[in-house]
Amino acid sequence: MDTQPITDIKEIQAILRTGLCYFADACEKHGLRYYLANGTLLGAAKYGGFIPWDDDVDILMPREDYEALQQLEELRQGEFVLRSSATCATWRVPFSKLTHAGTVCHETTADFGCELGVSLDIFPIDGWADRLQTANRRAALAGLWRRCMSASIEERFFSPRTGVRRCILWLIWCFSHLCGHTFFRRRIQRMAARFADRSAAYVGCVAWACYGQAEVAPAQEFSGEKRLAFEGREHPVFAGYEAYLTRLYGDWRADLPPERQKTHHTFAVYRF
Repeated sequence: MDTQPITDIKEIQAILRTGLCYFADACEKHGLRYYLANGTLLGAAKYGGFIPWDDDVDILMPREDYEALQQLEELRQGEFVLRSSATCATWRVPFSKLTHAGTVCHETTADFGCELGVSLDIFPIDGWADRLQTANRRAALAGLWRRCMSASIEERFFSPRTGVRRCILWLIWCFSHLCGHTFFRRRIQRMAARFADRSAAYVGCVAWACYGQAEVAPAQEFSGEKRLAFEGREHPVFAGYEAYLTRLYGDWRADLPPERQKTHHTFAVYRF
């Protein structure tokens, strides 16, 4: 099959914008709750759309809505297709991706277990604990499992770090491959299952704790809903989104220095 490389980030963002609308339509049709998250939420709050150099979309869903999403037949075929352990027997990670069927995305090192195109990342919201100290301890451990899980699906070691830190990351990579991705995925899933109904006083993204303890949020932060414009369409965000952004990014209203205005992803994208 002939493919053409996509090198313009604006074209990637256009596909993601279409995918987000596709996803939002499905959620609204079935009454499922979702929220913009991470860099997508930051882009909505600061730019009214994508961070200029961003090339992905992140979404959070309450666990019950996330599980209901897995059963939607319209997301199993069509222009955008759901990839998760419910739809792909070889899927390796404890979250989902809504992937564009007309593109193929080759990660520099990572293998998610299924072929992917330009994709939106969809994460469940679970409970951490009722006590902040316990929640922080579990989040730190979940962050470590996430790092090991990520390393375990990387087919070769890759890191821009140097010196001692690079050696430590290489040892983590070796340990992760020795244990295998299933080992870490099961531990993450067991941790998420403790408060899967979000009844805990502190909640967050247990399944993929990229920010470690910064993922720990008081439950009331997610108790209300607002709407922010993102690329011409309003999408729901949780009421405490400003506190969430501050915890993840610090002074998120300030502009990054030019050398940090770049994506952290490493992949090549092709259109069929």
